[in-house]
Amino acid sequence: MTGEASVGVQAGDFVYLAISFTDPRVEAPNGLSVVHPFRDSFALLVGAGACPDLEEQLYGAEKGDTGSIEIMWNDPPDRAAGGAEPIGEMDIQVQAPARSIDNLLPDWLATIARQEGIETPHAFLNVSADRLADEYMLDSDRLEQFQSELVQKFEQSTLAEYEITDVYRWQAHASETTGQGESTEDSNGPTTASGPVVDEAYPKAPHDSWPMLGGTSQLTSATRSSIPTELPTTKWEADLEETIGFAPVVAETTVIVGDDSGRVVAIHRATGNWAWSCEVGASLATPLAYRDGTVYAGTVDGTVVSIDVATGETNWTHEHGTAVYHIVPSEHGVLVRFSNGAISSLDPATGSVLWMQSEFSDHGATILFTDGVAITRSFGSLRAIDPESGVVTQFDTKTGTSQTPTGAVSNGKLFTGDGNDVVCRDLAIGGGESVSSSDILWRTSINEPVQITPTVSDSRLTIVTNTGRVHGLDTESGDVRWSTDLCDDPLTSSVTDGDTVLVSSTSTTVFALFAATGSVRWKVARSAGVASSPTVASGTVYIADADGTVQARD
Repeated sequence: MTGEASVGVQAGDFVYLAISFTDPRVEAPNGLSVVHPFRDSFALLVGAGACPDLEEQLYGAEKGDTGSIEIMWNDPPDRAAGGAEPIGEMDIQVQAPARSIDNLLPDWLATIARQEGIETPHAFLNVSADRLADEYMLDSDRLEQFQSELVQKFEQSTLAEYEITDVYRWQAHASETTGQGESTEDSNGPTTASGPVVDEAYPKAPHDSWPMLGGTSQLTSATRSSIPTELPTTKWEADLEETIGFAPVVAETTVIVGDDSGRVVAIHRATGNWAWSCEVGASLATPLAYRDGTVYAGTVDGTVVSIDVATGETNWTHEHGTAVYHIVPSEHGVLVRFSNGAISSLDPATGSVLWMQSEFSDHGATILFTDGVAITRSFGSLRAIDPESGVVTQFDTKTGTSQTPTGAVSNGKLFTGDGNDVVCRDLAIGGGESVSSSDILWRTSINEPVQITPTVSDSRLTIVTNTGRVHGLDTESGDVRWSTDLCDDPLTSSVTDGDTVLVSSTSTTVFALFAATGSVRWKVARSAGVASSPTVASGTVYIADADGTVQARD
């Protein structure tokens, strides 16, 4: 069954694209899409993730629609520099839409370029700097410097135009023939009729919320929401007038933050107005966590506070005596790691202790879940814990120092650090067997300490550092795909939707990067230091500043 889609392109559709390349070296790059054997076009399965940016741009489009894309590639080692051979089998990345002059040139120069009818950075490279300098009374040397900088960024990229020549409603065909393809879950879970199928092996935060540190109990910091690809505008700002030390939690209709005065505040997502505030008695020591209508706060004096997210009323408090380091609410109980290394499981209804393990060291280790097992680190080794009984079921050999993050789990693999190395481990949980060093799938050095939990989305792994550098790795091979120097300041942990990576410097800037290349999509300068990583829900970015300001951008 072929023909145009009646409601626009959806996930599961095969879309045929006629693509014209402006660079003669680009003929039929295999990395772009599958070339249809009987048509002069490319066939792309929307939702499969082969070209995520282009697939997202195609959602809702119809037969006959056109658009532009940017194609970026890496030369193979054996290709002669400056050669004119077809790109063919190169490592192709597709960016849609193409990078804009508004994000790459100063505002004043981008305005002049628009007045000249220049819409793309590639077109700006071909303009005479002398002519612009004479016409607008500018410094020609400075203009040439801008052009030279762009040449370096775009020497391995080109523009292309596409037209949708046909759409194959594979999804509808599958439904007719097999009875499958109908709606399966709500917007927070996998779906086949209204969006891309989400494999639960690749954990991501729900589209409309950000419930805890790392977005999920696997600490992947990946989201099903889309991150804005263009510079988002300010929707609202709220001022708490107290220092905020951790990322906001997004739950139901509110954004929830805690400050150093010992106060938890809920802000209406739609307006930025306060919904409620709750005093917890001391400064927060860890990010907030949300589950089933309840938000949990942990303080520096060792108190865990359960708060009703609808009213702001306290449900219960639990006093441990040493600072709370990490809270993970789960179906088995509220797991809490304290600064003395102890781990407790608390009853979510009453706060009573279900079990406690005090044998752990490495107080700076987080807790994550995979295959029904809680994993943390002690004495530099990974420990697996039965979340119902608290029994330690297995442990492995050394995985790093006390400054190494426990890591993030995706597709049965643990991504963590060991000194200057990023390490991928195969997690074969069960059977009571120890995980040995032979279960290391790969190890890659980035030549600087790995001290921040990696961010994982499908095949892409992002590592941020305390030196202002970000690295993009392949999850299967461990190969470093790109490295970007953003600034001289330490960076926060990152957040990704698979196509865009959000990260903040601890000074004043939030950056959005292309996940495929590491280049900057857009950035936002803040007046105060950025306290934590941004969070994302329903396409809105929430930023908490150290001076107490919370901002929503979309």
